[in-house]
Amino acid sequence: RPDGTRRGPEAFFDWMNAGKLSYRVDFAHPAGLRRLLAAADVVIESSRPAALRRRGLGPSDAPARPGRIWVRITGHGTVGERADW
Repeated sequence: RPDGTRRGPEAFFDWMNAGKLSYRVDFAHPAGLRRLLAAADVVIESSRPAALRRRGLGPSDAPARPGRIWVRITGHGTVGERADW
């Protein structure tokens, strides 16, 4: 498969990413997001801090799962006047 963003042979990418699963959810349906969070070992989110909080789905609200890793990527941090930009 041609992909200009990957360097090296395709087999290497496939080997490095074997066994990984990626999902996407519709924020309009929080029940689906809750089910996904209940089973997730790792959560990587890049929404504005208020986006999940409005739905009661921030890291402290998510269903408990021992050892879960939650990574939050933001453009302007999680606090301050630009946090929700």
